[in-house]
Amino acid sequence: MIIAAILIAFGIFLLYFLDRDLEENKMYLVLFLGLALVALGIFTMFYTIPAELIKMKVLGLTMSVAGFWLAFKFPGATEVQEEGFGLTGIILGLIILVIGLYLFIF
Repeated sequence: MIIAAILIAFGIFLLYFLDRDLEENKMYLVLFLGLALVALGIFTMFYTIPAELIKMKVLGLTMSVAGFWLAFKFPGATEVQEEGFGLTGIILGLIILVIGLYLFIF
């Protein structure tokens, strides 16, 4: 996992300094090398982590964002809906947020 992080970081570091005054051939070499290192790092990271774990983390993150939106952003429109619907949205949002955080963290 550390090797994957080093590869990705070095690839992004190379791509960050791409705007320097380089010759065209060297610029393409740095661009290709940076993209190759990032791709190799991502492949190494996903190769060492099981797919089920990645799916669980993505699901947890998605549920956390949706729950946060329901609990803190959405139910404020009282002119469109009644007060009880807003409270229901907050309760459901908090439940989804807690479940999503649990899936994302553990």
